[in-house]
Amino acid sequence: MRCRRLLGFVLALALITTPLSAGAALPEFVALMLYFYLFQQPQMMNNTQDIVDANLQSADAINRKRLEIWQKQVTMAMLPPPQSCATLTLARELRTVDQFIPGLVNGQIQQGITTVTGNAPPIQTVVERVRRHESRYCAAPDQARGRCSATSTLPNGDLDAGLLLDTRGYSTEQDAAAQAFLENLTAPAPLPALPAHLEKSPQADQLRGYLLTYAARKAIARKVLANSYAERKRHQGRSPQEVIFNDVERRFGDQEWVDQVLKAPPGSLEREKLMIETWKMQMAMRQYRQQQDLAVTMATLLDVLTEQQGEEQIARLTEAAMRAKVVE
Repeated sequence: MRCRRLLGFVLALALITTPLSAGAALPEFVALMLYFYLFQQPQMMNNTQDIVDANLQSADAINRKRLEIWQKQVTMAMLPPPQSCATLTLARELRTVDQFIPGLVNGQIQQGITTVTGNAPPIQTVVERVRRHESRYCAAPDQARGRCSATSTLPNGDLDAGLLLDTRGYSTEQDAAAQAFLENLTAPAPLPALPAHLEKSPQADQLRGYLLTYAARKAIARKVLANSYAERKRHQGRSPQEVIFNDVERRFGDQEWVDQVLKAPPGSLEREKLMIETWKMQMAMRQYRQQQDLAVTMATLLDVLTEQQGEEQIARLTEAAMRAKVVE
């Protein structure tokens, strides 16, 4: 409506200002104005509207695409790492079975100390170990030799050091063999039995004092070995070593995990890296404890070697001093 008024105003102004001599061109001018008004202007307006509509549609498509990409990124970032349930389950199992290790190790240490300072006759302890070996691992013809190769799925199992280095958990038979091996390896030397009338003598006190040192040194070795045994003893069907082995195999020994990692989105990979780093820290702490045990063991060995050399020197110098003549 506004455009029509403007067009009428322009037409009236043209009629007023047009000279009489140009009256012959008036019909052409009117025809031109009508042509523009009736044909060209609607077409131009339609083209403009088409352009506006196209721009709006393009912007809407771009926004939809951006929204789709954003939603996909959020969804991918929220995806769990490959086999995350297995990781959490194994970590929980390792924390559970680790709780039993200190008690097992302490029990083995106390048992070793009792064999040195206890009241059990030394010969009886030796005989019990021999009979146990024969009953579990020896046939009748082999008993005289002391080293047997029959009657068991674990020939000479109580002499097998490999049980303390196994990467899995013990079966019932392996558990008994590992305990027997630990006792055989840390068995104390036969101790003399003093007569009753010598138990209060100074020499008896010296012997008991040395046995305290001897038992403490034996406890160092027994702790290291008992810890290896406890790492492989199963609780609720799993041992700590078995849990660690299964987690390593689940990742780097399983092609399915490798395929999932290759296809995993960045967010999922970052979470998997975090889980691996957390697991590495836990393994580093376990290794740190083992290094401490090794350092204590090496210090004990150094002390034993130093004492052996010192005893020889002390005995030699004492003998020389006893034979020396005093010059007045």
